[in-house]
Amino acid sequence: MVSADEVAEQLGEILNRDVKAFAIPRAGWAEAFEQFGIPKGHTGPAEEMFEP
Repeated sequence: MVSADEVAEQLGEILNRDVKAFAIPRAGWAEAFEQFGIPKGHTGPAEEMFEP
Protein backbone atom coordinates (compact mmCIF):
# COMPACT_ATOMS: atom_id res chain seq x y z
CA MET A 1 0.00 0.00 0.00
CA VAL A 2 1.09 3.54 -0.68
CA SER A 3 -0.23 6.82 0.67
CA ALA A 4 -2.02 9.47 -1.36
CA ASP A 5 1.00 11.72 -0.87
CA GLU A 6 3.29 9.05 -2.34
CA VAL A 7 1.03 8.66 -5.38
CA ALA A 8 0.95 12.44 -5.86
CA GLU A 9 4.74 12.59 -5.63
CA GLN A 10 5.16 9.84 -8.22
CA LEU A 11 2.64 11.44 -10.58
CA GLY A 12 4.42 14.74 -10.18
CA GLU A 13 7.70 13.14 -11.19
CA ILE A 14 6.14 11.53 -14.26
CA LEU A 15 4.26 14.68 -15.31
CA ASN A 16 7.09 17.02 -14.33
CA ARG A 17 4.52 19.08 -12.41
CA ASP A 18 3.75 19.89 -8.81
CA VAL A 19 1.01 17.44 -7.73
CA LYS A 20 -0.53 17.55 -4.25
CA ALA A 21 -2.98 15.13 -2.68
CA PHE A 22 -5.80 16.54 -0.58
CA ALA A 23 -8.97 15.21 0.99
CA ILE A 24 -12.37 16.36 -0.21
CA PRO A 25 -14.95 16.55 2.60
CA ARG A 26 -17.81 14.08 2.15
CA ALA A 27 -20.24 16.94 1.51
CA GLY A 28 -18.20 17.92 -1.58
CA TRP A 29 -18.01 14.51 -3.24
CA ALA A 30 -20.98 14.97 -5.58
CA GLU A 31 -19.61 18.26 -6.90
CA ALA A 32 -16.14 16.73 -7.36
CA PHE A 33 -17.53 13.79 -9.33
CA GLU A 34 -19.55 16.19 -11.46
CA GLN A 35 -16.30 18.02 -12.28
CA PHE A 36 -14.91 14.66 -13.44
CA GLY A 37 -17.80 14.37 -15.90
CA ILE A 38 -20.47 12.41 -14.04
CA PRO A 39 -23.84 14.08 -14.72
CA LYS A 40 -25.49 16.01 -11.89
CA GLY A 41 -27.82 13.76 -9.94
CA HIS A 42 -26.01 10.57 -11.02
CA THR A 43 -23.00 10.60 -8.71
CA GLY A 44 -24.49 8.18 -6.15
CA PRO A 45 -22.82 4.99 -7.45
CA ALA A 46 -19.40 6.67 -7.60
CA GLU A 47 -19.88 8.05 -4.09
CA GLU A 48 -20.83 4.59 -2.80
CA MET A 49 -17.56 3.14 -4.14
CA PHE A 50 -15.56 5.43 -1.86
CA GLU A 51 -17.82 5.21 1.19
CA PRO A 52 -15.88 3.68 4.10
